[in-house]
Formats: sequence, C-alpha cells, structure tokens
Amino acid sequence: MDLRSKIAIVTGGTKGIGKAIAEALVREGVDVCITARHQSQITQATRELIDLGAGKVVGFLCDVREASQVGK
Repeated sequence: MDLRSKIAIVTGGTKGIGKAIAEALVREGVDVCITARHQSQITQATRELIDLGAGKVVGFLCDVREASQVGK
C-alpha cells in the first residue's frame, strides 16, 4: 500500500509505541503530526523524526485527555 501523500496524527508520539508508529509512518513518506503533553519531548521527537527524511513532521502540545485541548 502506498502511503505517500497521506497525513497521520499520532497522539503520544514522543515515546514508546506512539513514537514507533510515527517513525514507521514517516519512513513510508506519510506527513505526521505528533502530540504529547511536554513541549521538550515534542521538540526532541520532532527533530529525530525529521532526520528520517521521508515525510514532513510537526508537533503540537496537547493532552487528549482534556476535552478543551481537542478540537471538535
């Protein structure tokens, strides 16, 4: 399956399973948005993911457990 030109949002994308998913998607050419609760972790993970070089990567501070932080 060709995933290039697709966009994915990965919550908890700075460590563990979330980061592994983000890495796999970026390697396949997917543009990825990661979210997490700590800006320093987002900054670091975004740099690491960008270095993989295939898909675009952005990161946003967001706690998906808080309804006020999630768009409707």
